[in-house]
Amino acid sequence: MGELLTLSVPRRRRLPRAERCAKLTKRTVDGLKPDPSGKDVWLWDLDVRGFGVRVLPSGKVVYCCQYRDLDGRTRRYKLGQHGPLTPEQARTLAQQVLGKVAMGENPSVERRARRAAARAKRASTVAHVVDAYMLHIARTAKASTQKGFRALAEYVIKARWGTLPADALTRDMLQGYLVEASGTPTHANRALALLGAAYRRAGLPSPTVGVERNREQRRDRYLSEPELARLGAALKEAETVGTVPVEAVWATKLLLLTGCRRGEICGLTWNAVDLDAGVLRLRDAKAGPRLVPLPSAAVDLLRSLPRIGDFVIPGPRAAAPMHGDVYLRHWQVIRNAAGLPDVHVHDLRHTVGTFAGAADVGAQQIRHMLGHASSSVGDRYVSANMPKLREAADRTTAGILAALEGNVDGREGDPER
Repeated sequence: MGELLTLSVPRRRRLPRAERCAKLTKRTVDGLKPDPSGKDVWLWDLDVRGFGVRVLPSGKVVYCCQYRDLDGRTRRYKLGQHGPLTPEQARTLAQQVLGKVAMGENPSVERRARRAAARAKRASTVAHVVDAYMLHIARTAKASTQKGFRALAEYVIKARWGTLPADALTRDMLQGYLVEASGTPTHANRALALLGAAYRRAGLPSPTVGVERNREQRRDRYLSEPELARLGAALKEAETVGTVPVEAVWATKLLLLTGCRRGEICGLTWNAVDLDAGVLRLRDAKAGPRLVPLPSAAVDLLRSLPRIGDFVIPGPRAAAPMHGDVYLRHWQVIRNAAGLPDVHVHDLRHTVGTFAGAADVGAQQIRHMLGHASSSVGDRYVSANMPKLREAADRTTAGILAALEGNVDGREGDPER
């Protein structure tokens, strides 16, 4: 076999042999203490050359064996932790490892190769590729974003292709899925976007490249004045009869008066409300921190609300906000009572934008009112022009409030005439 490998005892700590070597027994190992200076403590066995124990600064005690490979490089091979492994068991393992060394093998390198192969095998299915990406999402994305991605990962990607080898997923499979899911084009396109991102994150060729996405239909639904009148009547009935919690009514009114997103209102805290300045100071909006100009009607509404806990829209327990999904259920009751079964919560935001345009509010001001501008330059613009933005918000909500009160003169259609 040629040149044999030789064993070596570490020379990092120049201590007397009595301190560096001893018969490794349970009593001896139990008596070892971490070095106060933060260095590792090594003790080598008198019987088996190259077999030793390492005490980490944390107090963890690990059995190891040390040898030189054919290139003369010192290798350390971890045998296991003291406790689950006794000195006698560790000594037996060390003899087996050092026996392989004597036969010309390199156990440390071989172990790394086995572990790399195991990792590759674990990542070899579509499910493992996606799961690895979801761990990345969990560290970088907001909770609401994680929730949407998790649903796509579990109920679309993994449910359909999770058990396939990662390299077995083809463009034809994905194109067939898009044809099948043409009724929900946006949902299907988002699933493919997530899948492509997961493959790229894993450093694998993405099967989504070259797949023609479904054509998405832009949703421009907003409420006309007569529809707002029906919604206003439904809100009054809900507040009077109690078909939904009054907090859901407050949330709906704030959504219509501010143009905020559902999560921004449901998670709104009182310390983010500045009634004197007439603004909401949102720290965790979708596009980053932003200021929301409050029209006078929103200021009056907020002044009238009871302060129960930290949240403007409290849930059943005052210490927690009303969850967005809970509000959705209440919204379905409200919209059905108003005869608006096709109206989504986000359409209230579209309504604010539409009424703002009808009130001759400029496009730049509308973007800032709705939080579509997030650059530092935009933030300075918002802060410096807040009085003008509040005035624009007042003009916008004037038409919305009038329609909610039923002052529409029987007119239908677009508020812009």
